[in-house]
Amino acid sequence: MGNRAVITTRKREVGVYLHWHGGRDSVTAFLKYCELRRFIPPEEDGCGWARLCQVVGNYFGGDTSLGIDTLDALDCDNRNNGVYCIEKWKIVAREFFTGPEQTGYALLPMLREINDKQPKEEQLSDEDMAAGITAEDIVGITIRPCIEDKEGKGRIVSDAEAEFFGVYRQNEDGLWEHVEDFSSRKHASTFVLAMQEN
Repeated sequence: MGNRAVITTRKREVGVYLHWHGGRDSVTAFLKYCELRRFIPPEEDGCGWARLCQVVGNYFGGDTSLGIDTLDALDCDNRNNGVYCIEKWKIVAREFFTGPEQTGYALLPMLREINDKQPKEEQLSDEDMAAGITAEDIVGITIRPCIEDKEGKGRIVSDAEAEFFGVYRQNEDGLWEHVEDFSSRKHASTFVLAMQEN
């Protein structure tokens, strides 16, 4: 029982265990918060693990739901969210997970919740948090550069070749649904970020 996950790096030596809030939306928010605080990433220095545990532990409170150990001692095939491999506070790979991503928590409100649980003198301003979010940080939404082919269907291409940029949202079955098209990536990104405010 839980919403478990393990977070590790490409070295696969140490891992952080989350019993709750192991969905991609929550994990992305914990990592983004660490990035916004400018903490050194764990693949560069072991202190990164301490900072991640500090942020998550402050958020959870109490004395349960969080652990750290060697990766081989953790429940990686946990039948929930599996393992997140991170680099520079970004998720770069997944293991033991095949379902649709959890997208119940919008990034900015989740960052605000995390921030509120940190010591007052260490909290970020709302402006700094909002300014630090990019469209690529949003879980369950993607921007695809496209052109219209001869049959009138959109085909994914490079940004340089794109005629338009489609915004797609992942539904609860894990399928991508079209939301809207924009003339530039910038306009699409602005739209995605505005979706987070609602």
